[in-house]
Amino acid sequence: MLLKDEDMIEYKVKVFPDRKEWRLAGRLHRENGPAVEYANGSKYWYVEGKPYTEEEYNKMMNRKIILDEEEFDVDLRTYNKIKKMLGVEK
Repeated sequence: MLLKDEDMIEYKVKVFPDRKEWRLAGRLHRENGPAVEYANGSKYWYVEGKPYTEEEYNKMMNRKIILDEEEFDVDLRTYNKIKKMLGVEK
């Protein structure tokens, strides 16, 4: 699959002596892992600045689409794009 510019996310990663933070538009945000990783191994998940437990994050990021009785795993961005294209709110 070929990615277009609008499909790309440009994060700002800040590296501190004790942690790394992924930010998007100034808010803690990461769609492929924890948005904050501490040197001691602690990890914290955020999407659009909102904190989630690891379990909540994984459930939200791993969505399924059923098409012609076939099930597909999709990421959150793809899931939301499909919903928007179909005009589905929830």
